[in-house]
Amino acid sequence: MATVIQIKRSAGNTGPTAAQLSEGEMAYAQDASNDGTSAKLYIESVDSAGAADVHAVGGKFYTDLTDANAADLAAATAAPTANELARRDANGAISADLTGNVTGNVSGTAASWATARTITFGGAGDVSGSFTLDGSSDTPVIELEVTGAEATSLTGDVTGDVYSEDGLVKILENGTDGSDAVFIGDVTGNADTATALETARTIGGVSFDGSANIDLAGVNTAGNQDTSGNAATATALETARTIEISGAGAGSASFDGTGNIDIDYTLNDSGVTAGQVGSTTEVPIITVDAKGLVTATSTATIATSLDIADTAGNTDTVAGGETLTFSETNNETSVTISNNEVTVGLANSPTLSGDVTISGGLTVAGTTTTVNSTDMDVADSLVRFARDNGADALDIGFVGKYNDGSNDLSAGLFRDASDGKFNLFIDTQEDLSTATTVNKLGTGYSVATMVANLEGDVIGSLSGGTVSGLSAAINVADGGTGSATHTANGVLLGNGAGALVATAAGTEGQVLMADANGLPSFQPIDGGTF
Repeated sequence: MATVIQIKRSAGNTGPTAAQLSEGEMAYAQDASNDGTSAKLYIESVDSAGAADVHAVGGKFYTDLTDANAADLAAATAAPTANELARRDANGAISADLTGNVTGNVSGTAASWATARTITFGGAGDVSGSFTLDGSSDTPVIELEVTGAEATSLTGDVTGDVYSEDGLVKILENGTDGSDAVFIGDVTGNADTATALETARTIGGVSFDGSANIDLAGVNTAGNQDTSGNAATATALETARTIEISGAGAGSASFDGTGNIDIDYTLNDSGVTAGQVGSTTEVPIITVDAKGLVTATSTATIATSLDIADTAGNTDTVAGGETLTFSETNNETSVTISNNEVTVGLANSPTLSGDVTISGGLTVAGTTTTVNSTDMDVADSLVRFARDNGADALDIGFVGKYNDGSNDLSAGLFRDASDGKFNLFIDTQEDLSTATTVNKLGTGYSVATMVANLEGDVIGSLSGGTVSGLSAAINVADGGTGSATHTANGVLLGNGAGALVATAAGTEGQVLMADANGLPSFQPIDGGTF
C-alpha cells in the first residue's frame, strides 16, 4: 500500500511569504506555465533574532544550472561563459580569467620575480652591505663591511681561514692555506698554543705563569711531602694507660696498644640477704629497681577461705579444706565436673517453667515443632514456608482443622507444586498433619468460595466460563466502552465520561489526523496550497 505525502505548493513561480508557512514547513513554486523553468523549493526558518525567514533550498531552477546533460538549457561548462556555472573539463581544468589579487603558492614555474628585491645589511648594527635578487639565478657573493668598535678587534672563537683588509672580513676560497690571512686587533677565546699565561697564578706560595718550571718547598721530585708531628701509624703507645669501669660494679686493666685487654667486672652487693623467699602459706614480695636489680624482699600470708555470691545478693564463705558444690535443677540444668572444670548446661528434654525470652535467633533442628499455646503472636510481617523446597516438590500454604459434627475436616490455601497455581479449599478429610502435598482428589476436597471486593487490574482470563447476561454496556468509569456496538474499521476515540465514539473507516493511503476542530479522522497527507 502506497502513501502519498504532499507538501504545500503553488502553480506560479513566486515563493511563499513567511506568513504562509510554519517553521520547518516546505513549499514548492512549480512555475507550471513555464514548464518549471523557474521552479524553486522553499523552507521556512528563523534568523538570529527569532524572526521567520523563508529560504530557497533547491528546485528545477537550480538543477538546470548544474545538470551537464540538460538538452534544452545551457549546461555548466569549463569554458568562460557569461552567467553560467564553471565545470571542470576531462582533464580537471577550468578556463577562466583571474581578476584582483592572487594569494597562495603557484604550482607551475616562473623565470624570475616581477620585481627584483635588494637585501641591505645596516641600521644599528656593525655590519653593512647589500645585494640584489630577482630569482633568475643563485645568490651572488655577498661582501659585508664591519664598522664600529668591532672593526678593529675580534671577540670569541675564530675558526676557518679568514683575512681582514681595511675593515672588510672575507672568507678565503677553498684551497687557500690561510697563510696570507691577517688579523687586526686583539684575539680572545681559546688558542691552540701559548708560551705563558696572560695572568700568573700562585701555587703553594710560588708564582706560576707557565713560562718555566717552579720548585715547591718540602716536595721532592717523586711528589712526596716531608711531614712533622704525630706519626700516621705506630705499634704501641708511648705511655700505657689504665682503663677503669665503675658504677653498679668495678673493674680495670692497663692498655698500651700492643694487644687486646680483658677487664674483670664485679657487681656491687645490693644489700638483699641471699636465700629463698616464700613458703606454702606465704607468697614472696620482691622490689626491683629500674636497672632490673632486686633491692628488697618480704612475704605475705596466703588467704585460706573463698567468698562466693549469687545475682540475688546471697553470699557464702568457703573455708580452706571445704568442698564447693554446684547443684543441678531438675529437668532444667545439668552439671558435670572433670579435670578441674565445671560444665553447666541444659538437661536432656528440659521443662522450663515461667516465661522464656530468647534475645537471639532460635533454630529448631528437629522434625516436629508443636506449639500448644492458645495465642501465637508473630512480629514478622512475612512468614516464610518451605525453606528447603529447592526442587519445587512441596505444596506451600497453610491449613486449619475443624469438625462438622461427624468428621475431622481441613481447609486452607496452598500453592500446588505441580502447576504453580494457588488453590482455596475446604472439607477435605485427608490427614494433613504431616503431609507435604494436598490431594485435590481426596475425600471431601472442595473448592472454597471467596467473598471479597477486587480492586486494581485483573490480569489473566476467566477459565471455564464467560461474562454474559449484563443488563447494559459497562460504563467508561468502570473500565468499559459505554457502547454495545462500534463502527466497522473505525478507530475508537475518547469522549470524556461519555461512551467511546468511532471515526469513519479510512481508505488506502490515508492517515489519522486532526481536522480544524481537533477531531481525528482519516485523511490524505496534503500540505495544501499558497
